[in-house]
Amino acid sequence: MAYCFPYKGEGFGFFSSWVSLRFQMSFLYPRFSSIINPHMTKTKIAGRAVPDWEVKKMSSLATTHIQLDNAGVAWIDDSNVKVIEVAMDKLAHGWNPEEIHFQHPHLSLAQIHAALSYYYDHQHDIDRAIEKELQEVESMAQRVSQSPLRRRLRAMGQLP
Repeated sequence: MAYCFPYKGEGFGFFSSWVSLRFQMSFLYPRFSSIINPHMTKTKIAGRAVPDWEVKKMSSLATTHIQLDNAGVAWIDDSNVKVIEVAMDKLAHGWNPEEIHFQHPHLSLAQIHAALSYYYDHQHDIDRAIEKELQEVESMAQRVSQSPLRRRLRAMGQLP
């Protein structure tokens, strides 16, 4: 029984028999398939041996829109926006990338997605930096509320 041609007896003489025999042998003796057909070497994908002709070659192209400055702060390329600012928009307002693009039209969706991807890759560090900034703002607000000018204005009844 030949697997190469749909009807028994059809083919191209000796060549078709030889090809179908190699094909059959590769199924009967999978351990020796590379000897029977040297072009059918096996590649493992997800634990399964797959013939090389089934493996689609894929080139990878990495494009990044994020750059780190000398201080290690992540900036979005071709803009004056930090990754932490886009992450804070996402966290504080719950905006999706399209809404962030609407609020920051100078950023492309690719830049926004790259910033959010960088945020999720470095979430622990960026969340710590956000917490640190929040504590600094709260301490500054506390110091300003105790200023001599505010005390005088409160005494005069001009501030609550």
